[in-house]
Amino acid sequence: MIDRTRLAELTTREQAAFAQAHPRSHAAYARANHLFGRVPMTWMNKKAGGFPLYLDRARGNRVWDIDGNEYVDFALGDTGAMAGHSPEPVVAAVRRRIEQLGGLTTMLPTEDAEWVAEELSRRFGMDLWSFSLTATDANRWAIRLVRAITGRPKILFNSYCYHGSVDESLIVTGHYGEGVHHGEGMSRPGNVGSPVDVTVTSRVAEFNDVAGLEAQLAKGDVAAVLGAAEIADEHAGRFFKDNRVGQPGQAGCPGIDHQRFVVTALDFPFLDRVRRHPLHAQLHARHVIRRIDDKKQREGDQIHPDQNRECIKKATNDVSKH
Repeated sequence: MIDRTRLAELTTREQAAFAQAHPRSHAAYARANHLFGRVPMTWMNKKAGGFPLYLDRARGNRVWDIDGNEYVDFALGDTGAMAGHSPEPVVAAVRRRIEQLGGLTTMLPTEDAEWVAEELSRRFGMDLWSFSLTATDANRWAIRLVRAITGRPKILFNSYCYHGSVDESLIVTGHYGEGVHHGEGMSRPGNVGSPVDVTVTSRVAEFNDVAGLEAQLAKGDVAAVLGAAEIADEHAGRFFKDNRVGQPGQAGCPGIDHQRFVVTALDFPFLDRVRRHPLHAQLHARHVIRRIDDKKQREGDQIHPDQNRECIKKATNDVSKH
């Protein structure tokens, strides 16, 4: 049995030691009176030490906090810096865009976007691509597409999955005594300000619970599933995978029929070997685009005014050559 009192004592002790070892970060956190939750994004408060470390600088696979501590960075910006922090080709491309060409947010496309899409098609076998600024936006756009295609209202998730701040994904399986039938969905604890009851938009199954997944799909109202491609093919007809589809250097996504599925690739492997860069891209089979065109439904994509991203993606490709 877990001794909760002892656990609380150990946590208090370790947090005190953490604060002593990182006094400048601790002080910066205490001074942050104009930030909601004292942090730029509230998830940064989910730190075991009681406050986040504050960044001083980063280079390659290393980061330094403002207390002078050096770390090997295994997070790499949640894969946003899989090519390393500030590689020279990326720095040069950003400097050229800002200093020479000018314009970071002009609401116009650039030729770099087509270059990146063509390179992705060559590497992964999909014809058409869209780009978004975040993983959450990529998921939201893909969800709209599969709903438009199928005419079905719900998306199926695994309980306690992570798909950014997509409202539909904040659903977990309920248990006896929680006011829901065992195995049916309920709002995830801590989900605040939900626009609608999440069970209206979503269904849920536990990880590795094939019977539970099949039971939810059999209800006939699921437009897409994040996972379980074979079962989704039989019941829902649409499957999209969140986070790192395929592997670096592979052409195509094994196990996924490119002509039948819309695939959301959030932190997509773009670079050769083991270096990757996030593209936050959606892949669209051509018949999907035709069906969306037939329905005359193209609203719902995000406004994406940052052409700097495309020059960064293009430049990141050069990192893998060195």
